[in-house]
Amino acid sequence: MLRRRLPVSLKLSATCILMFGLLVSVALFFWVCHQEQHSEQINFERRAQFRAAMVKQGMRDAVEALRVVNQLFATDGNVTREQFHSFTQPLQERYPYIEAFGFHRLVSAAQRSAFEARIRAHSPGFTIDDMVNGKRVVAGVKKIYRVVEYIEPMKGNEEVFIVDASSLPYQNEAIQRAEDTGLPSATGLFRFFRVTGEQRGFHIMMAVYRDGAAHDSVASRRLAVVGYTVAMLRAGDLFEKIFAPSDGFANAGLDVRVYASAAADESKRVYGASTSMDGQLDGRWSEWMLGASPQPLGYSIDIAGTTWHMIVSALPNPFMASHASAVYVLIMGLMATLAATAYLQSNALAAQGVKKLVTQRTAELKQVNHLLIADIKARKRAEEALQISRAKLRKMVDHQESIKEEERKRIAREIHDDLGGVLTGIKANVSVSIERAIRAGYAADPLLLEAADQADTAIETVRRVISDLRPSVLDQLGVWAALEWYAEQIQERTGLLCICSISESAGKIDLDPERSTMLFRVVQEALTNVVRHAGATQVLIVILHEKNTIIADIRDNGKGIDAQQLLNGEAWGILGMHERTRHFGGELKVSGVSGVGTAVLLRLPLEQDYVE
Repeated sequence: MLRRRLPVSLKLSATCILMFGLLVSVALFFWVCHQEQHSEQINFERRAQFRAAMVKQGMRDAVEALRVVNQLFATDGNVTREQFHSFTQPLQERYPYIEAFGFHRLVSAAQRSAFEARIRAHSPGFTIDDMVNGKRVVAGVKKIYRVVEYIEPMKGNEEVFIVDASSLPYQNEAIQRAEDTGLPSATGLFRFFRVTGEQRGFHIMMAVYRDGAAHDSVASRRLAVVGYTVAMLRAGDLFEKIFAPSDGFANAGLDVRVYASAAADESKRVYGASTSMDGQLDGRWSEWMLGASPQPLGYSIDIAGTTWHMIVSALPNPFMASHASAVYVLIMGLMATLAATAYLQSNALAAQGVKKLVTQRTAELKQVNHLLIADIKARKRAEEALQISRAKLRKMVDHQESIKEEERKRIAREIHDDLGGVLTGIKANVSVSIERAIRAGYAADPLLLEAADQADTAIETVRRVISDLRPSVLDQLGVWAALEWYAEQIQERTGLLCICSISESAGKIDLDPERSTMLFRVVQEALTNVVRHAGATQVLIVILHEKNTIIADIRDNGKGIDAQQLLNGEAWGILGMHERTRHFGGELKVSGVSGVGTAVLLRLPLEQDYVE
């Protein structure tokens, strides 16, 4: 009896299925690799852009600190050493990367003797000196001296006290730019006198102009300048502080380098390691198969009139860490292919009628593969669309809140600078007129006395409006002092007993500016609702710190908000409080009992752990 041979077509069909499955699995593997690489590129660009925005915001904070100090001299030209110390100490605690604050006064040759005598009254033995090769020598005769009159902290900086800063050449260009533009201006890099090691720093300088002098042109500004406020920053500490919060993972997976120049000059690198990216995949073949690795991104950063350069690169990831899904798809595809091949080979030994079943199963396998590809594409598109939508919503909400806060600051600043100045001038003119009348032996005109009272009332109203828009205590002393101050203001203006209790552990926490503004605005909105709608006689604000969370509990004894009001879609104040809270991952609950009162409970998670 002859042994029957297997039909050739059966072996060929099994071989075809095996080859087809391998091709589909490999194709899916490379396709998923490209999709994963694309997702990695998008995530890298988002993180890089986020860090660039953080650097720009950090520099705006440093410049704003200098503007605050400059405003002190612009407001009061006779600032004492004690006032300068008291004013700058909170700023140094808030901005630890600022080495020191200083004030350089312009002293003419004719004023030198009187100036040195005034300095010796509280600092015996000091004279105006030059700094030559790191040593103090008595300054020679000059037309103008730029003297370091104030510097805080004084300890450790005595060697530059009463030094003619014009002998420090690295400041000249920045001084000229600050004087001519009226804007903050940064110097180049230099090494601090009391800092050892490789860390370098730079100065940001801002001109102080004579009170009442015109400075609407370069020539008038040069004539009106009386000195310069200076912020001395440690570059390395500055960027360490800026990048510390990041997005929860510091700079994991990223190589961030910052250069104090418009291009990547290693001699002027102030942050980041000078490592290369040799570990990344190179070559057209690997890029074609697995997708191109994220290319480094460069950003230009404005540092008070100078341009710095930042480069963000993606560190190489292990293959499995970045292509786990592709490997999973490949394994599953190979397993499915081998299973299908074994199944067809075993059934090929059966009767001729099995061919139909084999053909049907092969068609089903192809359909499953196509459905799988279509499902992966649909899921990817849905996921990307959802991510884009959420990102746009978050950016829109953030942008709106940022615009509102900036607009409040701008309006408050313009009211203070323009209307406040006019009212102060009116008050001064009326007071001078009353004084002259009294000196001449006449009784002051009642209309003048009434005008003086009205000017005082208008000035107080302007101050109240400015405080409502953007209280300066929030920026200068922090959110806890701002809440206590605002509670006192509510009590004085409305007669409502407003008690603010801040626990000791909560009071020690230094919230970042964004969380400080959010917490203050939520409490402000809650108190506004109490004043307008609650009909209460007392409101209690309690601030606690529990398990890395700030808890704010605001309760009144008014008529209480009902459930219908909470569900009202036009309760914009409550909706705004919820949106502000959600942005920082917090939770806000509003509840009320008729005739008992309303309670607002805010739970705000902190960026880092605080030990109680």
